[in-house]
Amino acid sequence: MQGDLNRDGKPDIAAVLKGADPNCIVHIEGISTPLDTNPRVLLVAFGQAGGYRLQLANAAVIPRIDDRYMDDPFAPDALTIRGDVLRLGLSYWRSMGGWTTYTSTLAFRWDGARFRLIGFDKEALQRNSGETETLSANFVTARVKIVTGSMEDDVASKTRWQRTKQVPASLETIGDGLAFELQRSDR
Repeated sequence: MQGDLNRDGKPDIAAVLKGADPNCIVHIEGISTPLDTNPRVLLVAFGQAGGYRLQLANAAVIPRIDDRYMDDPFAPDALTIRGDVLRLGLSYWRSMGGWTTYTSTLAFRWDGARFRLIGFDKEALQRNSGETETLSANFVTARVKIVTGSMEDDVASKTRWQRTKQVPASLETIGDGLAFELQRSDR
């Protein structure tokens, strides 16, 4: 993935590498496909004269798969660069052991010292009730849009706006991106 993340006119790159340690391949009795628990590392390198300089290597933001009932949270096309914003999409879906499914997107911008979280979007569905919630947080404006509804066509959605006082995290410190939650005043 290429783009100009630090706004210096030189192309930067972002990539995800996955480990290949055979000891991280777990064979589960009764399951024909082994579970690959190898970690992934998100890398960002800034372009410079003569090549690239590694700026970030984060092995925590994309969680490891450690549950045979959970789908892989990362799809390669879920990492994008638009303008100077790096976006990472993750999803949570279980075939057993939970009703909630969601996708989230974390948006980061280089501030000269670190990749600050500037946006967070999450679309959630309760599979047993059909309730939906979409939230979009903009940490630059400190505003959050929350839309609740149902996957049923005849149920009207409700939209609320809130302010957030949450101090945005950075890519370097956020930890497991799938576990990131917006601190909300309505709960």
